[in-house]
Amino acid sequence: MVLFVCFCLFSAVPATAKDVSPKLAAFNAMVDKRYAEAMALKDYAVPMKGPKAVPNEKIVDLGHIMAATVIRNMVDYVDEACKVIEWKHITIDGQADQAKWADAIEKTIAMKADGFLG
Repeated sequence: MVLFVCFCLFSAVPATAKDVSPKLAAFNAMVDKRYAEAMALKDYAVPMKGPKAVPNEKIVDLGHIMAATVIRNMVDYVDEACKVIEWKHITIDGQADQAKWADAIEKTIAMKADGFLG
């Protein structure tokens, strides 16, 4: 039964690009165009002048689920950036639990943090 269902699902997938519906083809063309535009911007120069970051700010970072590598990496990048500009970075592990996320927001408000990443 499972094999039959899988066969039916995959047999419905277009075999070639010319079998794709016009709407899907238009969408794919739009994505390709925007991707090309974004790649053309990759050589931008980072501004070397501008206002300095205000030191000693405190931000709270809600890691929705710190067990996920991508979330952990993002939190680590924010932590590194905060060290450079002398900000205190507090991380709360949300453990994929909405109640803990809500608690993190309440804690952020109570500690009068200057910012929140969630």
